[in-house]
Amino acid sequence: MSKVRLRPSVKQHDRYKSNPLNKAPVEKKAKSVFPEFPTLEGYLQITKKASGKKAKWKRRFFCLKHNFLLSAVTPDAQKLERVISLEGATIDILQLDGAENSLSVRTHRKTYLLQAETLQERERWVKHLQTATKLQITDLYEISDQLGVSATQNTTVVGGVCKTTGRKVAIKIVDKRTCDHRLLANEVKILKKLEHPHVVQLYDIFETPDQLYLIMERLLGGELFEQLTKRGDGFHYSEGKVCVIVRQIAHGVRYMHKNGICHRDLKPENILCTNDSVDCVKVADFGISKCLKGHEEFMQTMCGTISYTAPEVIKGQTYGKEVDYWSIGVIMYILLCGYPPFYGESDYQIAQSIVKSDVDMPDDEWAHVSEEGKEVVRRLLSRDPKKRMTLDELIEHTWTKGPSLQSADLKHVNSRLKDTVNVRKKAREEKNTTGWLEANGQIQMKELAKTANEIQGRRRHVSYGGHPNVCDEENELDVCEPASAPHSFPERDSKRT
Repeated sequence: MSKVRLRPSVKQHDRYKSNPLNKAPVEKKAKSVFPEFPTLEGYLQITKKASGKKAKWKRRFFCLKHNFLLSAVTPDAQKLERVISLEGATIDILQLDGAENSLSVRTHRKTYLLQAETLQERERWVKHLQTATKLQITDLYEISDQLGVSATQNTTVVGGVCKTTGRKVAIKIVDKRTCDHRLLANEVKILKKLEHPHVVQLYDIFETPDQLYLIMERLLGGELFEQLTKRGDGFHYSEGKVCVIVRQIAHGVRYMHKNGICHRDLKPENILCTNDSVDCVKVADFGISKCLKGHEEFMQTMCGTISYTAPEVIKGQTYGKEVDYWSIGVIMYILLCGYPPFYGESDYQIAQSIVKSDVDMPDDEWAHVSEEGKEVVRRLLSRDPKKRMTLDELIEHTWTKGPSLQSADLKHVNSRLKDTVNVRKKAREEKNTTGWLEANGQIQMKELAKTANEIQGRRRHVSYGGHPNVCDEENELDVCEPASAPHSFPERDSKRT
């Protein structure tokens, strides 16, 4: 018998609250191939009957979620058999082979013939399926203020409230007609796999032929840098506070690594605060993250944001998850002193600095940082990936018990941090920096050098880059597939031989 599962209450989602920093988060079981809290689910018979032939029925478990109908052999199956988009579909009542409890689902691609166990069950399915064919995002969520727009203008983030639970959410609206479908499918696949106190949570998905809606956890604090700077000139933060922030980032990224995912674009813009404090931060934006398959350990695709990119990536070498260690080191450096460790008046000069320059920690700007803290930064920013501090070492380091040196005067740190953020915002608005490395296997150093002669930069420049718009395909994106589906980044990412 089919059964209707109740929608979640707000309390059911309290499990996403952060764990104490000194305790490793409890590892959760793998998610079901079916989405949580379906509209309707249960067993139905399905057939591919051709005209003039007797139907051969197969019993399958079906799940209706918003405007998608999914099926598999059993509720515990590890792979979906089909995903049917109900947008604009036609639902009809049929009588096949003398059975009065049959129905058809006719989409623009195909017609599916289904049969319920009883007439009552058929009526229940028909009612919900017909509703699903006309469902809109506004039927599920109240849309509020705009929270942001991507650099490529094909993604908008708005606030929203679930009409059923009253939960506040952030809704990422992606224009499927102008986005890179590979990057989008990759991000959705990763979001569906991750559930951790320090990783942004995906709650739901809604899709139309032209738009994809990712309903995500609402983080009211915004970006890490913005949260730190908006408190004004009187706000001070200590090395101990940086320690807390970095450990949370490390917990989230280590969880990703254990699940075979390398982020590849860690930066302050992708670290979000849950509220108006930095007590809890979460890792976000997995558009260019890489899902490593099986025993795959190494990657070759050159991508990321230049200021936070490891030297082995810039030099075109095969690299591993250690590139995330490097990015965390850059973030930590900026949080401690207010400016990046590698800088220049252009992306070209920044890339050159990353490859050739040593990490500098001037006494007048680093006097408030303990020797333990400086050592952590140096080890994370080691040019040799094998010598780089691992996330396990970072989390267990004695420095995490509290820095030995406390400083009272940190006004210069706040001032420098504001300068860094202002430069980043200006670069984003004027689009005078490439910032984002193209995922085409080679860094365009000549183009960066040419750009350097055309723009006016400034010392300690932080590059910002958005994802390029490289796809105008009209293909329908199937985002309801299981996490094990074969979406991945270019085939150049492979195991080193």
